[in-house]
Amino acid sequence: MNDPYLNDLKNEFRKYSSELKILKKNLLKSNSSEEQSKIIKK
Repeated sequence: MNDPYLNDLKNEFRKYSSELKILKKNLLKSNSSEEQSKIIKK
């Protein structure tokens, strides 16, 4: 089954989850809550 729409969704989801992982890493690195809120607002 090869549905272009589904493939698109999958790719979007992969991109989104990898961005989330990066965000989490950045949040873990920054200890101060100010830095964390700056990152979250981006």
